[in-house]
Amino acid sequence: MLKNLHRAALAAVLALTAATTPALADTTQRVNQLAEAQADRLVSTFKHLHANPELGFQETETAKQVSKRLKKLGYQVHTGIGGTGVAAVLKNGDGPVVMFRSDMDGLPVKEDTGLDYASRKQVTLDDGSKTHVAHACGHDAHVSWLLGIAEVMRETRDAWAGTLVLIAQPAEELIQGAQAMVDDGLYDRVPKPELLISAHVFPVWPAGTVAVRAGLRAAEHHRPGGDGRALGDGLPDHRQPQRGPAETGGAHRRRQPDRRSQQRDPGQRHPQAQPALVRKAGARTDARRHQ
Repeated sequence: MLKNLHRAALAAVLALTAATTPALADTTQRVNQLAEAQADRLVSTFKHLHANPELGFQETETAKQVSKRLKKLGYQVHTGIGGTGVAAVLKNGDGPVVMFRSDMDGLPVKEDTGLDYASRKQVTLDDGSKTHVAHACGHDAHVSWLLGIAEVMRETRDAWAGTLVLIAQPAEELIQGAQAMVDDGLYDRVPKPELLISAHVFPVWPAGTVAVRAGLRAAEHHRPGGDGRALGDGLPDHRQPQRGPAETGGAHRRRQPDRRSQQRDPGQRHPQAQPALVRKAGARTDARRHQ
């Protein structure tokens, strides 16, 4: 269901870091093959994360899963930054420092998608009240991308040079996690990037499409309603209810089965949508520091 989504995200990142490579076409083919090879595992990871969301600054199990996988892949891993944040470094000779950041936290809403891997989690808050928790903003997909990118970049080190920094950020929904990591000495542990990529699921373009535009970008926030169906970032049609990220990707792919790995300007108006792409509050702290 998410294979094209993962492939597109992985290809986009590698294309950015390997833009000067003469054999870019061969590299892109290798990226696609590597992404396809791990697609089933990434989908399994996505479903596990989706069923086990954690609120901001409480992402202990998610962070543990991320750090364990990155250590196994040979990255230099730093944990507990800003609470539960994870940073990982892969050095590969002289070249630019590129950072890819994913957020980990879920939202205090009840999921009612009917998916077999839907979240049924409830937690007790500091005031003693209970709340449901769900990945209603796609951060489960973001973490899956991070782990997929980690493996692809490691396996294609002959095609790029520089340093890759991967960030698993806590508490994006609270608009506090990025600053917490910086204040806790993130850049005492990892080098400052020359390029920071902070991708987000966006239920406007068909699955397998990557929308790219220079500068700071984000989406209008539409917080999930009582049924947990509204996504956090952008509505393709304000008259229609939003579904979960897995459902949205699958529906788009069924409607557009042949549109894969395309690059589009996210500011371009979609025939069935009027997306508002503005600066994302959760990534704003990071982005401002690396303009």
